[in-house]
Amino acid sequence: MADGSLDTVREALFEALLISLPILGAGLLIGLVISVLQAVTQIQEQTLTFVPKIVVMIVVSILLLGWIAVRLGDFSRDMFDFAWGPGDSGWPGPGDAATALACGVPLLARRVPAPERGDVR
Repeated sequence: MADGSLDTVREALFEALLISLPILGAGLLIGLVISVLQAVTQIQEQTLTFVPKIVVMIVVSILLLGWIAVRLGDFSRDMFDFAWGPGDSGWPGPGDAATALACGVPLLARRVPAPERGDVR
């Protein structure tokens, strides 16, 4: 693998870790609190921790949905810039068939410039 590919994989794993960290942290914290309460009250029900952890993780996911969307959007834009070069339109040109196929973009999806007002084809 080239150095650029290794950096891309590293960035993808870091983004996945960064996005999942608050959600998993909230589940860990609630699980710890409920475990302490179970130890104090001597209630040893295994299913007691499951429902509150799931509820808290869903609530945290909903609250952080905007932040997650921004992070994933920024990462996606960076990946397109990596694939086609910064400042490019994001669509492969006529000579970029190898790049388009390597990135999974069908050649029929290329952007075709609109004809000028008086131009008849």
